[in-house]
Amino acid sequence: NTSLQAEAASRQASLASESSARRSDVQSLNATLSSVISGAASTNQALSSETNLRRTGDQALNSSLQVEVESRNAALQAERSERRAEVQALNTSLQAEAASRQASLASESSARRSDVQSLNATLSSVISGAASTNQALSSETNLRRTGDQALNSSLQGEKTERRSDVLSLNTTISDNIDRLNHVECRLSLCSNRGTCSHDLSACTCDSGFTGANCSACIPNFYGPSCLPCSSCQHGSCDDGAGGSGRCVCDSGWAGVACSLCAEGYFGSSCDACPSCGANGVCIDGISGNGLCLCLDGWRDTNCSSCARGYYGSSCDPCFCGSTG
Repeated sequence: NTSLQAEAASRQASLASESSARRSDVQSLNATLSSVISGAASTNQALSSETNLRRTGDQALNSSLQVEVESRNAALQAERSERRAEVQALNTSLQAEAASRQASLASESSARRSDVQSLNATLSSVISGAASTNQALSSETNLRRTGDQALNSSLQGEKTERRSDVLSLNTTISDNIDRLNHVECRLSLCSNRGTCSHDLSACTCDSGFTGANCSACIPNFYGPSCLPCSSCQHGSCDDGAGGSGRCVCDSGWAGVACSLCAEGYFGSSCDACPSCGANGVCIDGISGNGLCLCLDGWRDTNCSSCARGYYGSSCDPCFCGSTG
């Protein structure tokens, strides 16, 4: 209760202070309103004076305008009278001109009537001549129609003949184009070593050639032209596009066709000769027997011993005279 009483006392003091402040504001506002009302009264007096002055000016202006309107009405009346006189004079002039034109038109109409009659006579003559001309043209047309029919028949036959020629020419052109395409395909796709397929997508290689573009040789063909290799009896051909076409002989064989025994080989099978050392040579070749042919002073199978009458490591001849 003590706390509430203290708070109530504080609030009453605050309200009293706020009420005093607001009372001061109201008094100040009343003073301001009094000043504004006084100014408004002064302004109303000034506006009333200005309104009286403007009313006096408007009355003077109305009087001046009335005088000017009356003056302009009088001027317009005079101008209307002048224009009415001008219109009457113009009507009189137009009536006279109309009468003159009617007379002129009557004369011109008579002249034109004469011209029309003359023109009708001329037209009658022209129509008569046109009828004669039409008959002549009809006869000529019939003759030309007959000639045209004959000409059309001739042209139709010629068209048929030319159409046949064109079809034949188109066929020839198509064949030539097809040949040209195949030739071009042969040169490009098939390296000029084969024939292109119908759809120009694959090659049928010439004899001796192989590969997708016929650029390689089949086995036993050699060189840029893929020529057939010679027969190699005991060996193989150096074939292929970069080959020489020569026979590469098996061991023991020699010759162009590998049909001969190489040096140091003998017999029909070209077997290797036995070693004859430095003192003899093998009897080699197809017809050889493979035996060692010893030098003078040497003997045995491999020419490693001295013959009778020879001695030493070099198998020199003995010299004993005729008695030894």
